[in-house]
Amino acid sequence: MRNGILNLMYTFIRGNKRYSVKIFCTLSLRFVIRHCFAIVTDAKTLIFRIMPGKSYYGWVLLVIVTLMEALSAFGRTSAFSPFLEQLGKDLQVSQNTISASYTLANLTASLLLPCIGKLFDGLSGCLFSGLLVLAFGILFIILGHCREIAIFLGISCPWILWMGFSGIRTCIRGFEVLDRSMVAIWFDKQRKWATSTACLILAIIASAIPWIVYKLNQRYAWQVLWILQGSYFILFLLPFCLFIKKKHIPFRKQHPRPSNNRNFNFLKTYTFWIFSTILFLQALQNTGLAFHLVPICKSLNVNPESILKSIMGISTLSIIISFIASDFFDKWGPKPLFICFCLSNLLCSLTILSLSHQLSQYAFIMACGFSWGMNHSLMYMTWPYVFGTKNIGTLNGFVSAFVCLGSSLGPLFFSYLKSIYSYQCVFYFLCVVTTLALMGVTRVTVERYT
Repeated sequence: MRNGILNLMYTFIRGNKRYSVKIFCTLSLRFVIRHCFAIVTDAKTLIFRIMPGKSYYGWVLLVIVTLMEALSAFGRTSAFSPFLEQLGKDLQVSQNTISASYTLANLTASLLLPCIGKLFDGLSGCLFSGLLVLAFGILFIILGHCREIAIFLGISCPWILWMGFSGIRTCIRGFEVLDRSMVAIWFDKQRKWATSTACLILAIIASAIPWIVYKLNQRYAWQVLWILQGSYFILFLLPFCLFIKKKHIPFRKQHPRPSNNRNFNFLKTYTFWIFSTILFLQALQNTGLAFHLVPICKSLNVNPESILKSIMGISTLSIIISFIASDFFDKWGPKPLFICFCLSNLLCSLTILSLSHQLSQYAFIMACGFSWGMNHSLMYMTWPYVFGTKNIGTLNGFVSAFVCLGSSLGPLFFSYLKSIYSYQCVFYFLCVVTTLALMGVTRVTVERYT
């Protein structure tokens, strides 16, 4: 720094003003970067010295990571739907092309998620969350400049959309991995309360975001809105990444099955595959049903409006069930809850077949509410219960990959069977497969990882 100042003074005396300005800008940039880095390092050190010793630090982390996952709902399907028509007109692409790009993006994300989970295990919590926040915000800014970037690179807009959607979907699932893994690491005896609290925060914010996006879409163009979303996401959430720290849990000698969490050996266990298959089937059924709900209702001579109005009731019921299911899981473990979960999914498929009756509609609402609520508790609590918290990010990455794959294939699966047979055939098939999965759960022997 001293040599740089002396060089600046020498060039200024010699009269080389252009070179003096260059040296001055370089020295100023180095000064700002060095001091900003020092401020961030000091803040991080102060936070990590004071906060982790406090009893409430785990709850602070829970609120932060859950808020990150909830606000990532700006990149979910319901938040993109208001822009589809205007996006197609401005980019001169059809809505089918946009939908195909989004489906391929989901498939791409399902392939990347195991690597994201492994990345969580290899990096610090602060760095991992910071990379996710930066990537999510930058990708939204890139999508806001989609047309200009496509012209600059000389490629078509659907390719830019596919790359942007793939990154955003991967980041959304990455936030899920972060949230579930931090709950597993920081909470043991109070995991049921942490899970229920996360469910409540997610339900409140996620239900409000589609309405917020719809209102903002009436004021701003999609380009401006996506650029603002990406910028505010980075500015608002990036400082909170300093608080995210993994709790150091030393390896205990009394661990009975240490090999389950090393070198992906959990993939060799029957328990992992049967539980993951059930979650995959539920994601397949949910997304397919949500995408085809209106034509399914019309094929069964049911007013779609009456079913759509029940979604708020289903969300409210799922929050209540999440609290009950978390407490039930804490006392009895995952096996009884997975049996109830399969039965609720089976009831959901059966009631759709007779949805024209009023009683079946009430049963459908109850089944969906039970299924959604139990799904949240199972996703948070099953894997640390069965496999412990060592390499929990890798585990959650693989599970999220299964769920993401089911969500991607759901609409295509429903469309394919409908084109060959009918919607009724889809639900008959789901009843059979869910029954087989239920029989598979009864063979599982689950012991708590201690």
